[in-house]
Amino acid sequence: MAAPCPHCGSTDGVDHLCSGQSLQLIGQVLDGRYKIESVLGQGGMGMVFRATQTSVQRPVAVKTLNPSLAAAPQFFERFRREAEIASRLRHPNVITIFDFGRAPDGTCYYVMELLQGESLKEVVKREGPMSLRRATSLIEQATQGLAHAHQEGCVHRDLKPHNIMVQDLGGRDFVKVLDFGLVKALEAEEEEQLTSTGQVLGTPQYMPPEQAGGEAVDQRSDLYSMAGVLYFCLTGSSPFGANTVRKALTASLTQQVPAVNSKRQGAPVPAALDAFFRKALSPEKEDRYQSAQELIDAMMESVEDVSAEQLDAMPSGGSSSGVNERGSGSRASGSRAGRPGAGSGSGVRSSRVGASPGRGSTPSNVVIARSQAGAPGGSGSSPSRVRPPPARAAA
Repeated sequence: MAAPCPHCGSTDGVDHLCSGQSLQLIGQVLDGRYKIESVLGQGGMGMVFRATQTSVQRPVAVKTLNPSLAAAPQFFERFRREAEIASRLRHPNVITIFDFGRAPDGTCYYVMELLQGESLKEVVKREGPMSLRRATSLIEQATQGLAHAHQEGCVHRDLKPHNIMVQDLGGRDFVKVLDFGLVKALEAEEEEQLTSTGQVLGTPQYMPPEQAGGEAVDQRSDLYSMAGVLYFCLTGSSPFGANTVRKALTASLTQQVPAVNSKRQGAPVPAALDAFFRKALSPEKEDRYQSAQELIDAMMESVEDVSAEQLDAMPSGGSSSGVNERGSGSRASGSRAGRPGAGSGSGVRSSRVGASPGRGSTPSNVVIARSQAGAPGGSGSSPSRVRPPPARAAA
């Protein structure tokens, strides 16, 4: 049985979300430093609040972790180790963690920059599948953030459209990957609670077979999930459509990845992209792309001979409103005609397709949490501004 929630006494364990905790924290100063103002969101890991760091009056997002997990023996030490690693990550495309700790009442929390934005899941849900240019641009940025985390020894373990946020910075898409590093500590604790039921943590639709089978994961597992997110951006669905861990494992081991064009109407992608997905979503880690940079290079090579019209074509059900190819850093679109650009790397790629240039310097002090500002997609030749929805957060 799971340890009882210190706030309401529930023993539901990993499935428990404590509404009593949120009611208690609103208006309070957590750990003497963070004044909790409102709820931004909630999920299996815990709840996210908008808060103010009282010492410097800085707006921040505070995530408090599932009380049942936090009450378990040895949890905080695991959490502390993983939070220390995650807080060292400094990359434009990875959310910044400012602080973490445990309050006197036992509440474990971490503090993040507060950003206006919208998850990839919400963008696609609202607008439909993306243009080829925009999808590859967003995934390039996210994968560059992933590369940095992998270099620092940090594996995400739960990459999915919900954990990748898109901001509108000056009319350009800018990507942040959320919840880095902290998944491992939570997973270790929850695995102990779930052993008897045979459950595995993660999101089945984007889970690599080794994770679904309860085996060790590494950076190649993250790359599998990232390829699945690209597939979602292009089609509006996950590669195999599995909604349980068992189905995810069976599908990834026995089925070939459906051709993108079979799920995408009106804006066909090149056959080379299907070859990319077959390798990226291979059931064996050794057969996949072995590094984040290798995945980026292969993705870009699969579309570099595509015409500008095909890059910007919107599939049926997709929205042409909004801004296409909003890059990070100071890069424009590809070095060859039709090679989409973006990402946070340095240097500038010239383009012969007339795509709009990449964004300028990244604000260095944009303060996590996640909120939702519309991140549209459409033609790079006529960008429009997005409407900012109310702030929310990924829990």
